[in-house]
Amino acid sequence: MATPYALYHAGRLFSYIWLGALAGVIGAQLVEWVGQTPSRIFPWVMAAFFALMAVGLDKRLFQPVTQGSVSRSIMRRIFRLRNESRALFLGLATPLLPCGPLYLFFWVAAASASAANGAMVLGAFGLGTVPAMAASFFGWGQLQ
Repeated sequence: MATPYALYHAGRLFSYIWLGALAGVIGAQLVEWVGQTPSRIFPWVMAAFFALMAVGLDKRLFQPVTQGSVSRSIMRRIFRLRNESRALFLGLATPLLPCGPLYLFFWVAAASASAANGAMVLGAFGLGTVPAMAASFFGWGQLQ
């Protein structure tokens, strides 16, 4: 029972770290392009994001990836796999789920303006959520 759970978290942490590094690289490129420090850019990016939300453009521009036919097709294939493989691939696909705190940490990783720092930010976020998820998972098993 613990093996699929460990594989799920291994996949989830791998994808968080990889995407954190990618966000850090994108943030570094933005900093280089604009010529300012991340602490000067980040508030403006957030202000633009909230302005888009205020006028309702976020509903058209930022549709969650999980609503597309491609992601539904991927999920159908994942659920056909055997237990261990399914757990690993679900973990790898976890960043595709709509999650406000996760998206906030993507912004923080981008603001770090470094691949290593971005990977560290999202790796720490992922590791920090493991105890709560483990408690809920194993606690739910006890309730059943």
